[in-house]
Amino acid sequence: WGGTPYESPNIAPDPYDPEGAAALLDEAGWVDSNGDGTRDKDGVELVLRYLTTPRQTRKDTQVVVQQVFAELGIGVTLDNPSTDIFWNSYGSGGPIATGTYDIGQWSSSPDAFPDPDSAAFKCSEIPSPEKPDGQNWNYYCNPELDVLLAEQARTADFDARVALWHQITEILNQDL
Repeated sequence: WGGTPYESPNIAPDPYDPEGAAALLDEAGWVDSNGDGTRDKDGVELVLRYLTTPRQTRKDTQVVVQQVFAELGIGVTLDNPSTDIFWNSYGSGGPIATGTYDIGQWSSSPDAFPDPDSAAFKCSEIPSPEKPDGQNWNYYCNPELDVLLAEQARTADFDARVALWHQITEILNQDL
């Protein structure tokens, strides 16, 4: 819902701060203890699986992320399955639907017109064997957000909906 009245004006992008990121990783115990250039903790190398479609612009983005993360001692494995594999359902073992990734990149079009409504962030929409058709492929759950999503769905007043979506967006940004 970016570029609409529902996007909160109270959100500013986080500053680029690689030194701060390195300090947080150090504090969390992720250090390069064996000198191979990749941080590790308790014998586990910090290597993330970055999954996206084979679209060239996304593959280019992956390479940039891989380079920037390497500067912080984070390894990134790039994976670009064909779209028929990428978009497979939970029941068919699709990597996005099953959450078998550390970084996932795709675009979606939540219902945004005339105003937003999205199941993509509801806790109840996380795919599982009991709910293989769940739409929350981000595997993100915040019960406070669920309450606001339910409230916005039953609110007809435009200004009240805008205020609710500002709260929703601010929570998403804070959790991110």
